[in-house]
Amino acid sequence: MHATRQLHAFTNEDFTYNKLSAVGLSCGFQTNKISHIEQLFPVFDLQHPNLIIIDNSVENTELEQILKYLAYTHCPYGILFLGENKTINEPYNGLKEIIAELNIIGQIDKPIKIEDMMEKFERVENEPNLFSEAMLKKAIKNNELLLYYQPDVNLLNRQIKSTEVLIRWEHPQAGIIGPDKFMSIAESSGVINELTEWIFEACLQQYNAWQKAGLDMELAINLSPKVLDSLDYFATLNNLCEKFKINFNNIFLEVTEATLKHCQQQNN
Repeated sequence: MHATRQLHAFTNEDFTYNKLSAVGLSCGFQTNKISHIEQLFPVFDLQHPNLIIIDNSVENTELEQILKYLAYTHCPYGILFLGENKTINEPYNGLKEIIAELNIIGQIDKPIKIEDMMEKFERVENEPNLFSEAMLKKAIKNNELLLYYQPDVNLLNRQIKSTEVLIRWEHPQAGIIGPDKFMSIAESSGVINELTEWIFEACLQQYNAWQKAGLDMELAINLSPKVLDSLDYFATLNNLCEKFKINFNNIFLEVTEATLKHCQQQNN
């Protein structure tokens, strides 16, 4: 089997690493050994691993730094622990919250048995779950979402008649991605409510800045079918227009073909 996936092993034991490397290779993993915390940052940034294994031979101070770094970078990859680790099994309050942010998929007892490793390795998916409800919620909270504006220009007088709001996600691992990667996740969960409110607030705040700069134009905002079931959004939009002193008649909510189909299904 060709090694197509990356496995990062935090261990100070050569014997443990050699066994992990051999079993990992048979399961399609290219294994990288990391012995010191200083190696973590450049290696992790260049080679995003599909699986991370942390040996209990790693010092507690280094272990805490590793976990904090992985949580800070919103690491979505599976994490396995080798051997009993009191820091993980009985974490103090601050570390407990950090551990809860991570995708910990289990523990392998020591001495290591090859069949145990094989079973854990085979459960790891080929691709990490980069896009999830939890990560989208974090994106909203951490201001990872970006709004771009596509103008409609009158070629005769070169004036901007209107502009359409386009949303993107500055994903910590995948880079800038479009709504096709995450909107379905938002729509299948309650995140669409939070996301819609964030878009309204952010784009009307920007529109207010344009007004102050002397720009007068219309603003088009795309709506998800899911939010048409509630009138609360229109009240929210109206309140924001009053807050930012914007003429409500200059704001257009665009209805896509998918939205029309949704409405037709609801009426049948």
